[in-house]
Amino acid sequence: MADGQPATVIGVAESPAGRRLLVHVGAGPNDWEIVERGDDGSGTWPNVIQRIPAAALGASTVRLGLSVDGLRLMLSGPPSLRYAMRANVDAPFSVPIDMPGIPFNSTHVYTMTSDCGRVYFDVIGSVFFANQ
Repeated sequence: MADGQPATVIGVAESPAGRRLLVHVGAGPNDWEIVERGDDGSGTWPNVIQRIPAAALGASTVRLGLSVDGLRLMLSGPPSLRYAMRANVDAPFSVPIDMPGIPFNSTHVYTMTSDCGRVYFDVIGSVFFANQ
């Protein structure tokens, strides 16, 4: 991705390896990537840990969310809600898998608990959850 592309913070993860920042960069339906950066204590997040292209996660992704521990990435986009996991913050994310039974809507915000036990989502001004 070229500098100057639109960027949105997905989340910050705390781990023994240090803080990690995931940023969604790009604007087009297929022209985006996730950039994971490491914190060196300066507040500028200069260390690029990995780049994850849209094709690796599903180019139709609309919204993204990161668990507090940085091990789970929620991806929502037509036609479903998906998630990817990794063993530790130094490992790459797995190929995303579908989460059947949870309604997809591009305006919903989804959050998964760190134990993967529940997914919370907002609908018509209320918060709902689905158990694993």
